Amino acid sequence: MTVIARLDHPGVAVEPGEVAIVDITVHNSGRRVEAYHLDLVGEPAAWASVNPAELSIYPGDDAHAQVTFTPPRAAGVHAGPRHYGVRVMPVEHPEEAVVPEGTIELRPFADVTAELTPRTSHGRGRARHELAVDNRGNTPVPVELVGQDPDEELAIRVSPATLIVGPGEAAFARIRVRPTRRRWTGQAVSHPFQVTATPEGGTPMVAAGSMLEDPVLPRWLGKAVAVVLVLGLLAAGAWFALLRPAVRSAAQSAVAAPMAQTQAQSRKADQSATAAKAAADKASGQTGALGKTLVEKGVLQKKDVTGVAGAGAATPPPPAPVVVPPAPFDQRLTTVVAATKTGTQTITIAPKQTLSITDLVYENPQGDTGTLTIRIGDRVLFGKGLANFRDLTDHFVSPIVLTAGQTLVLDVNCATQGKAATDTSCRTALIVLGAVVTNKS
Repeated sequence: MTVIARLDHPGVAVEPGEVAIVDITVHNSGRRVEAYHLDLVGEPAAWASVNPAELSIYPGDDAHAQVTFTPPRAAGVHAGPRHYGVRVMPVEHPEEAVVPEGTIELRPFADVTAELTPRTSHGRGRARHELAVDNRGNTPVPVELVGQDPDEELAIRVSPATLIVGPGEAAFARIRVRPTRRRWTGQAVSHPFQVTATPEGGTPMVAAGSMLEDPVLPRWLGKAVAVVLVLGLLAAGAWFALLRPAVRSAAQSAVAAPMAQTQAQSRKADQSATAAKAAADKASGQTGALGKTLVEKGVLQKKDVTGVAGAGAATPPPPAPVVVPPAPFDQRLTTVVAATKTGTQTITIAPKQTLSITDLVYENPQGDTGTLTIRIGDRVLFGKGLANFRDLTDHFVSPIVLTAGQTLVLDVNCATQGKAATDTSCRTALIVLGAVVTNKS
């Protein structure tokens, strides 16, 4: 063996984005001048270098080189130890190469951001937001989430309250806000609030948002009621002052002659009904006596006579229809679609059922791009661009009604997956809220 090599500091630590240097000493134990080639092996070779890469050493002498580590500050360079080696190969005798080994420890670093979408929401009773937490560091980070309202006018619900975000990943939490007191009239009021995201061992981050609360009763309702009352009073005055006397006089004149004729016909009909009833009672008595005689002689059975006697009975009224109260409806349609492909999910209304849709909640947690289409059969209801939202709600004053046999279809066309995607698929969801009525009659 004509070469001996050693690392002066086999174990070092460095934070990604900084520089660490390790010296290597090479000794020529041969009897002639030898040239040596130095290169790195192992994972750190991607972000390290040896300088100089060539050494020429006299017999019995030492020479030195430096290994420089420059790990990038990126989520893909995970924290933890990395093993490496420096291969020292004699140019004339490559079979005598030696590889001194060392370890470099990559320290963890955190780079966490939080974003609230949408920043401003509208609603009468409640509103929804979404908090996206991105971890650009190289180690998993637990993040605690707390909603705060400085004016104490909102009830804020954060779900989940703790997120564990992996390196290079994003996690999402639902933020639901509702006013503590209902506003029935007046102007729309803005309620500011905050969501604080605190990484473990890190600095808290504050994401600000607001809810614009609309009054339950629209502002134009009072004017509309006043106009209707005025028109009603004018119509009532015109009726009592002008139309009612003229109508009463014309009506009395028009019905006088027909009324006399109708009364005469009514008296005649009463007399005919009285005579018919007397004849029916007499016939019923005779039929009863005849039936009794036939039973005694064995010609008829008692049940046959009873059936004949009851034939004239009134038919019982049909049973009242069964009224079934509407039941709440809540169904989630999820699509996982590869890039440039289209995915479809459906809801088909069962027989004897009617579905009334009051709310549609759209979810695009990865920030994918493409299109989302909602239709009933071949009739398109809505079309939306995925790039325009991450969390969106449609509320309908007049619900969308689907009857038995109709199908609600969700089509998602994936153009590109978002930066928070964990694979090459778009992940989109639609939540359908409403009520379903079942006809039991």
